[in-house]
Amino acid sequence: MIIWNSNNTRKNRIHETLKKNRITLEQFGVKKGRILDWGCGKGLTTRELGKLVPESEVLGIDISQEQIDIANSRRKNKRVRFECVDGCDLENIAQGYFLITAMNNLMYGLAQINISVEEFQRVVGGLKGKLDDDGVLLLSQHYRVMIYERRVDRVTYVTNLVEIHRLEYEPMGVTLIDHFEEEYIKYWREIVSRA
Repeated sequence: MIIWNSNNTRKNRIHETLKKNRITLEQFGVKKGRILDWGCGKGLTTRELGKLVPESEVLGIDISQEQIDIANSRRKNKRVRFECVDGCDLENIAQGYFLITAMNNLMYGLAQINISVEEFQRVVGGLKGKLDDDGVLLLSQHYRVMIYERRVDRVTYVTNLVEIHRLEYEPMGVTLIDHFEEEYIKYWREIVSRA
């Protein structure tokens, strides 16, 4: 069971994350259809997805009934729904999503050693199996993004923080030297690819 403190989630999280990475959902073939927001907490990112991808049905799931109750109390869009589901119990999750997001929670759980690499791969492998043939899995931790595209069966994008820092902070005189960034990117690609 993965518990993420959804008080740390900010409004417009998906938009900000995509903007910092200089990518769009459209460039990965995201279109209208069914979206799953895994570990949605109070529903901020789920509601945002309802706005970013109009005419889509968006389902936010979370293990916490308290979080789901809050999310439902804030719901205004009829195309956005929330359910209390243990996202690690993949039998409870339907198939055929063109986009599945896990914003912070899943990668955070692995990074903070709350879950094992094996459990992470089991869940990610299960989520990959819930995608439709052209589906996209978007995992995020802070502004790091990893995108898996089912149609090519591989990770097609991983954030390079060195590039983001170079573009945003070097003009302000702040430098970042990260010798481990290439290894980090390789590590995430391998973990998700093997899931």
